[in-house]
Amino acid sequence: MLAPDFLPVWSGVGTYIVELVKHLNKNIEVHLVTPIRKDFNNKDFSTLNYDFSEYFGSNIHIHFSGIASDTFLYNARFQYECLRFVPKLIREENLDLIHSHSAHMPDLLLKLRKSHIPTVTTVHTTIRGQREGTKASRAAFHDLEFSEKMTLLTYPFLRLADEFYFGLRTYCITPSEWMKKYLLIDHPNLEKNVFVVPHGVDTSIFTPFDKKRSGNTNFVLFVGRLVALKGILYMIRAIPLILKEHPNTVFVFIGPGDKNPYIEELSKCGVKKENFLFLGSVDHVSLAKWFAMSDIYVLPSFSESFSLTLLEAMSCGLPAVVSNVGGPSEIIENNVNGMLIKPGSVKAIAEAVTFLLDNPDIRSSFGHKARKTIERKYTWHKTALQTSLIYRHAIESNQSSCKC
Repeated sequence: MLAPDFLPVWSGVGTYIVELVKHLNKNIEVHLVTPIRKDFNNKDFSTLNYDFSEYFGSNIHIHFSGIASDTFLYNARFQYECLRFVPKLIREENLDLIHSHSAHMPDLLLKLRKSHIPTVTTVHTTIRGQREGTKASRAAFHDLEFSEKMTLLTYPFLRLADEFYFGLRTYCITPSEWMKKYLLIDHPNLEKNVFVVPHGVDTSIFTPFDKKRSGNTNFVLFVGRLVALKGILYMIRAIPLILKEHPNTVFVFIGPGDKNPYIEELSKCGVKKENFLFLGSVDHVSLAKWFAMSDIYVLPSFSESFSLTLLEAMSCGLPAVVSNVGGPSEIIENNVNGMLIKPGSVKAIAEAVTFLLDNPDIRSSFGHKARKTIERKYTWHKTALQTSLIYRHAIESNQSSCKC
């Protein structure tokens, strides 16, 4: 398992990797290769602060290779570390398969060396999808987060790398039918080797509980990286409209990134400090508590292949207001277990949130049905089982090919 994001988690890719290896059958031996992340989210905290025995069983072996202290440039360094370290690991441990992730492509340089073992790549997003989502936000270049700027500046090179990477034989997992179709537009050669396996959620951690709060304050929650692609600026511009109808509302933003541009925008809009909170990154237990005590979850993204945070919010019985894009449109049944809205519309965000705040019974109904949706369709046990079957298929197909 090549893990460009691990602990401390800074994106959905990290959550996916941590939860998947945790829920794989214990007879699957996993060697996880990851960089040591330092100075995460402007905090003196690193990968080495964790006691991994609390997270994983004895079948998970963690190997550190390289250091990560940013959200973009470290990918190239980690690709080199994988080229240097992984072939030796394959020989010493007699490994059967590599599990990689896109758009990070940590095994990009490994593709230059012929390997006798197959690769399974989970396609969380694509280079083209990231670029299109960022451009759709209409944010000025100087307002973009560092990784977004670098993606735009290096896009021609990244597209060539993407073409090379998926041009070679690999098995792909996409979390949604939408992501599969999007991937095949650029890479039709992969059609027989793409499998849809939705992400899951730990329903024992992300669970509803009674909201025991003093006063009549409403909490509206956003969880994700503070980047333009996520549509945060449009949510912020909707806040004054919502506060006109519901002045006792607090808007909570959880996730890594630079909060200062958004605080400045809130100040320009005349929003008081007591009406918003930026909490940075929080651990899973704290995140689950924020989900469970909040009233509405908002995901105003311009591009989403699936969204783990949406699943976690729904698992906590939280009604969601979500942009009608990509994978989330396969999860949310409009006006049944949540609300789908037009992306990039301040008015749509304000109207949907205000409607749910005005109607607590509908809010409760959406939240209840959201939880049922998760219990029925999206658990890590299902994700891990389906993924292990793809592992078996890739290994057996590779063995048959080698015999030929």
